[in-house]
Amino acid sequence: MPPLLALALLAGCGGDDGRMSLEEFRAEANAICAEAERELRALPPPEDSAEGVATYAERAVPILAERLDELSELSPPEEEQTPFDALLEEAENELEALRDLQRAASRADAGSAADAASRGRVATVRVNVLAVRLEVRDCVRRPAA
Repeated sequence: MPPLLALALLAGCGGDDGRMSLEEFRAEANAICAEAERELRALPPPEDSAEGVATYAERAVPILAERLDELSELSPPEEEQTPFDALLEEAENELEALRDLQRAASRADAGSAADAASRGRVATVRVNVLAVRLEVRDCVRRPAA
C-alpha cells in the first residue's frame, strides 16, 4: 500500500490521538441516546398531578444522568469537540431543570415547576439544534409540554 494512502486511511479511522472517527462518534452517541429514549418510553406516563410529575421526574433523572455520563466519555473528532461540548452543557442544563421540576412538583410549587419546565424546554431546543448539527439525530427530543 502506498504510504500516503496508508496515512489517509489512518486519519479517517480516528488516528492514534484517542479520538473517535466521525462515524464511530455518531454511532456511539446515537446508540446512547436511543437507549435513553427506550428507557424513558418504558416509564409509566406521568399522572396529571404534581405528585405524578414529581414521580415521573424522579424516575427519569437517573436515566438521563447515566446517559449524559456515557455521552461525556465520548471523544469526538477535534472539529466536533466545540459543538459536542455545547451539547453536553445544554443537556446538563436540561437535566438540572428536570431535577428542579421534580423538587418543585414534590412541594406542589406551581410557579417554580413552571419555571423549571420552561428552562427545560429551552435547553431541549438547544440540545436538538446541536444534535442536528452533529448529525446525532437519536439525541433529538421533543420538548415536554
